[in-house]
Amino acid sequence: MVVDDEPFNVEAHVQILRMIGVKTSIQIDTCFNGREAVQLVQKAIDENQEDRYKLILTDCAMPVLDGYKSS
Repeated sequence: MVVDDEPFNVEAHVQILRMIGVKTSIQIDTCFNGREAVQLVQKAIDENQEDRYKLILTDCAMPVLDGYKSS
């Protein structure tokens, strides 16, 4: 998962992940604030997909919920 409030940064991170070998068959979810990321992780847990997110890249300075707070 890539979390950043700047769309350019989100796309850049996704492209870098692809360039370093993350297969196109693997879906990379994206969010634009921390609250969206927490909601996606909670949804995965609720659907018994606890291992869905093996890596979360997050900007720490975002609106709504930053990368430092837990919720």
